[in-house]
Amino acid sequence: MYTPDITRYNSRMEKPKGLGMIGILFVVLLVFVVGAGMFVLVREERARTRDAKRMADMARLSSAFFELYATEGTYASAAVGCGNQGASVASCALASYLPDIGGFKDPSGKPYVVSGIPGAASFVVTFVLERNYDTFSAGQHALTPEGIQ
Repeated sequence: MYTPDITRYNSRMEKPKGLGMIGILFVVLLVFVVGAGMFVLVREERARTRDAKRMADMARLSSAFFELYATEGTYASAAVGCGNQGASVASCALASYLPDIGGFKDPSGKPYVVSGIPGAASFVVTFVLERNYDTFSAGQHALTPEGIQ
C-alpha cells in the first residue's frame, strides 16, 4: 500500500505566498514618505511662483510710475486715487500706464499697499516675499524710485 510523504506536503504549504505583514508595512511607509516629499516640493514651488509674480508685479508697477514721472515730472498725480497711507495700489491713478491696475493685487489676494503717498519725487509700495528670492530675503520689502529695498 502507498503512503504519501506528509513532510513534503507540509513544506509546500508553509511557504509564504505574496507579501507578509512587514512587507505591507514597508510599502505603506515608502508610499507615505514619497508622498510627503512631493507635498513639500509642491508647496515650495507654489511659494516661489507667488514670489515671482510679486516681483513681476513690482517691475510693472515701477515702470508705470517711471512712465508717469517721465510724462509729468512728478509722481504726485498718481496719488489722486491713493492719497492715504495704507491705500491699495489698485486705486492709484496709473490706469493710462498700467491698464489692469484695478485688479492689481498680491497673489494671496491682499492688495499691495501704498506706504508712502506718491509725491513730487517719491512713492513707497510695500509687499511681502514668502521665501528668499534672488538677492532679496523673505519678509517685507518696499518699492521706491530707487528700486526694491
